[in-house]
Amino acid sequence: MSDSDTPMADQARTLVALHRSDESYRALLDRAALSADVALHASATYVQVGVDVGNGWQRQHNGGVWGTDWFGRALASVIYIYVNDFHEAVYLIRGTDSAGGLLHGREQYTMTFAENALPPVDRNCGGFWSLTMYDKDAFMLAGAPGGRVNLGTVDLDAGDLVFRDGTLTLHLSHEEPSDPAARANWLPAPDGEFCLIIRAYVPDRTILDDSYQFPDVIRKQ
Repeated sequence: MSDSDTPMADQARTLVALHRSDESYRALLDRAALSADVALHASATYVQVGVDVGNGWQRQHNGGVWGTDWFGRALASVIYIYVNDFHEAVYLIRGTDSAGGLLHGREQYTMTFAENALPPVDRNCGGFWSLTMYDKDAFMLAGAPGGRVNLGTVDLDAGDLVFRDGTLTLHLSHEEPSDPAARANWLPAPDGEFCLIIRAYVPDRTILDDSYQFPDVIRKQ
């Protein structure tokens, strides 16, 4: 426990002592804890968590280094399994398209990167990036066609993704695209609501300061 944790730890000890001391305190604190837990989980959704960093993507600027940001730490504990120091890995999240509509597998979406503007990570230090598909309950898709639950550096290195006219367009939908190039770049979605996370490991300074803009998620009209 660091020095910055001391005030919170002292407060916790006081509340535990009150909880043990009297039935009325116990009932009051139990109700407060239940209310706080409900509010936390209501806030920790893929529709809105973190700070908007452009084109509808959100992230915690202090991810993994929360200090006394107890609410931010609690949000991360609800959503993520583990969070690295943001200097080592940045996590961007969203549950909506460019128009603010909830992402849903019945729709067709695209994300388009310029070939010379792929996510800037330090490949010399093992950096890579990925776009991962999750269902609305934050689980990866168990039955994704071909086991494909994400796209990114690994697929690019393997030559599995197709560039057209100097761009890389990723296709997100439940239904498999008929066009061969779109099918090569297809990230299967569930048949209901879904959410997306971009992970950028060993991110460049332009990701850290938000000057690099990840592309928006555009719904096909």
